[in-house]
Amino acid sequence: MSEGKPLTDAEIHVFRKKYLEQVEFGYWQERLFTAYRRYEKFKKPENKAKYLVEIYSLYIQVVEILLVNMYALTVSPQDFLASLAVSNQEIREFGEKIRDNRKFLQDFTHNFLYKIRGVARIDDESKKKIEFDIDLLRESLKDYLDNYGFLNSYKHGFRVHSTHGENYLSIGTSPDNMMRIFSGDSMLTYYEFKKIDGELSVSEVRLTFNNMRIVTKALFIVYYLQNMRIGALAAYKPKKVQYPIFYIKDLEAWKKDFGGTRFTSELFRVIKV
Repeated sequence: MSEGKPLTDAEIHVFRKKYLEQVEFGYWQERLFTAYRRYEKFKKPENKAKYLVEIYSLYIQVVEILLVNMYALTVSPQDFLASLAVSNQEIREFGEKIRDNRKFLQDFTHNFLYKIRGVARIDDESKKKIEFDIDLLRESLKDYLDNYGFLNSYKHGFRVHSTHGENYLSIGTSPDNMMRIFSGDSMLTYYEFKKIDGELSVSEVRLTFNNMRIVTKALFIVYYLQNMRIGALAAYKPKKVQYPIFYIKDLEAWKKDFGGTRFTSELFRVIKV
């Protein structure tokens, strides 16, 4: 076998442009809408519960896809090919790194999402919109970093249980003196496997949330991906482009849906005897 020639910067740029032209993030939007329509179609909680798993899995997957593509757009051109094969551990490390770096998220969002709208510099009006996007992005990144293990359970034979119906968390000093601090309509339970001190730990993770907020965040991430792709392509040949717009019509309802709970309880430690 003959030794291959090193790729030139020009060849990498050609591949990078072709990749951006061909990648289709709208596929995830179609899957999300299909799952949500089925969720809405059913009335019985046990039937709705089946699609909670599907919707949440799509949500976690699109956040992971976002991180891979954000990472690919931040490395040098010579490292672009390798960045597409980034490991799961590296994805999580990158997510941890950028989640609390608001300056990075502001610059990235401005460069890839707002410049294609003609926002050359961040003024007061665009700053409000960008800050809203950043808050939503950070919330989604936290969900992914906390629950990437859900995706493993989903992929490996549905080691997941779901219920639909009112779930709430209250605190207080007595049964007659309780204050409800969170109320949701969905609950997912999955098994998480970790190595701790060389031993296999098996834990049960229980999530409660409002399903509509998960659907909305998943749609936002798809919108972010679609705009990011358009913004990256615009750098090759600046021109007027069409881009999808995301907005929340009822902000009061959106604020009420905020929050969720996450409880982890270790079930077993598997040790060698």
